Amino acid sequence: MKSEGFRADTESAISDYPDLISDTTVILAREKVVPDVVDACSDKAAFKAVFGDKMVMPGDVLSINDIGNEPKIEITQCSPGGVYSLLMLDPDMPSPHKPEYKMVNNIKKNDFDSGDFTVGYSGPEPGKGQHRYVLLLFQQPSFQSITPPTKRANFQTKQFAKDMGWGDPVAGVYFKVKHGDARAAAAAAAAAAGQQGPSKGFLFGVVPVRVLPGAVARNEPYDMAYSTALLLCLVAASAAVAVSETPKTIPDFTINNPGAKTTIKIGCMLPFSGSNAYAAKGVAAREGIKLALTDLAAANKGYNFVLTCVDTQCEADSAKAGAAILKTRGVVGVIGEICSKASLAAKDVLAPILLISPTSTSDKLTIPGDNFFRLSPPDRFQSRVLANLVKASGLKPVGVVVEPNAYGQGLADGFTAAYKKLGGTVKTTIVTTPTNAVQAAQDMAKSGVTKVVIAMNNDTWVAQFLAAGAAIPGFSPELYAGDAQYSPTLPGLVAGFGKTTLLDKLTLSAYNQGTAAFKDRYAKATKEPYAGHAAHAFDAATVLVQGYLADAKGGKPVAIASNASPLKVAFTGVSGNVKFDATGDLIPDNTSYQSVTYKALQPVVGGFLALPSA
Repeated sequence: MKSEGFRADTESAISDYPDLISDTTVILAREKVVPDVVDACSDKAAFKAVFGDKMVMPGDVLSINDIGNEPKIEITQCSPGGVYSLLMLDPDMPSPHKPEYKMVNNIKKNDFDSGDFTVGYSGPEPGKGQHRYVLLLFQQPSFQSITPPTKRANFQTKQFAKDMGWGDPVAGVYFKVKHGDARAAAAAAAAAAGQQGPSKGFLFGVVPVRVLPGAVARNEPYDMAYSTALLLCLVAASAAVAVSETPKTIPDFTINNPGAKTTIKIGCMLPFSGSNAYAAKGVAAREGIKLALTDLAAANKGYNFVLTCVDTQCEADSAKAGAAILKTRGVVGVIGEICSKASLAAKDVLAPILLISPTSTSDKLTIPGDNFFRLSPPDRFQSRVLANLVKASGLKPVGVVVEPNAYGQGLADGFTAAYKKLGGTVKTTIVTTPTNAVQAAQDMAKSGVTKVVIAMNNDTWVAQFLAAGAAIPGFSPELYAGDAQYSPTLPGLVAGFGKTTLLDKLTLSAYNQGTAAFKDRYAKATKEPYAGHAAHAFDAATVLVQGYLADAKGGKPVAIASNASPLKVAFTGVSGNVKFDATGDLIPDNTSYQSVTYKALQPVVGGFLALPSA
């Protein structure tokens, strides 16, 4: 279930946060393109690149002859009205063993027939060994005038993107190119160009872009006075508003009972494409719903059941569009989204129809009298559980690492208050930036704390922090975090940055991952990988149908337009005890959270964590 274009195939991650590390970031980190060239890649867009008759796939190994001519680029997924820039870089020019060797500059420019290209593509000079190459697509804030660069070498990608207001790339692909030995020629050319000092890259030119149906490509010059990886090409393209953001509809799942005259249609809005980390969770959730409907159909022979789902990718805009679609399909209620920002965006569009989320946890979703329910407790409870977890080994001073966003700040503030109430102290608090992971590890080590709490959902940063900390002699603190770091991809990221010894010191609080019996049933029913979202989605479907049957009058399908009936639902589910407060929030208890640790580079789910009093 992948969108067309470049997205890496990696293991699924289990977390509920929409800005969790993307699959492309995982691949780039393993090859050190993250953080050498960029800090992350969001996978919010997609594109194709073809050299000659060969479409490049992630991880391909090409010859230098393969990329001698400019690639053809097709943007296959982008935002309406989006303006993009495409960069092609080689961090290893001229040799992967000496990436800071002097570079060639003043490369010849080639003109292309299509578009207003002012910087042409020029194939790379032969180098030595096997080089890393990466194509990166950035989204611009608007059209920007581009002046041809005076130098192609030593291109500082991160700084340039920051200065232009681009942020991290929205799509990317990594591949390798086999080079010959031409070190002497490269050095001679660099000397002739008068280049001084170290560099990591070289600019080859601009690549023509074709935006697929309904979009318009436009290319303008850009002033590139910077440089740190080998910049091969740059192009700005505008995607017109005609580009469709309509979510894809997943084929319906139907159960027909013989003789049944009434059909209950249930909607679901989940991620089935985009980041594989999210897609795996969406697929698992849908499988959980299917299992629940199988049971519900068996128990309610007078009804047929139809599950109709849209792929909302954990994104707010897609969630709004998906909610609008489902509202026209005659659904009596909707299960979704698993990401909080998507649920926030969708619930008002869907109103008054009930939206019930398996795992959206933001405190912002606690709103009395609205049409939103959830099967995971709000984040404010997790901070108390985390404080209790840290206290268990003694009330020692702690250091807190906090990401300045709703999740990170909320968890950090909640933990600090709860830990102080328990008698503990917070000695050091470090606010993260996209690039301060190594410095943060050094500062935390200097502080002398023996316990560190991580409140963030950027796994790339966390991986860098753990690897950097492992390299500091004598620094071996107890580490704690919320369920954002419950991710099978985290160990690989840490290994990509360095030693993994601190990963074994990490303990997490995570919401209930489902009963052993349910996990066993899931494994027998489907080949899809398991995620805890399946259990919460199973219970969400049960709540929705029970609420519907209580509201239905005369057996006629009606939308659940009030909270009254679902509020009366209470049972022991496969994701824990299910009971709601007046706002539709799950009431947490001692079955709501479980501990998670890492052993042999794998997450291990432990026992339940007691819910402390407020």
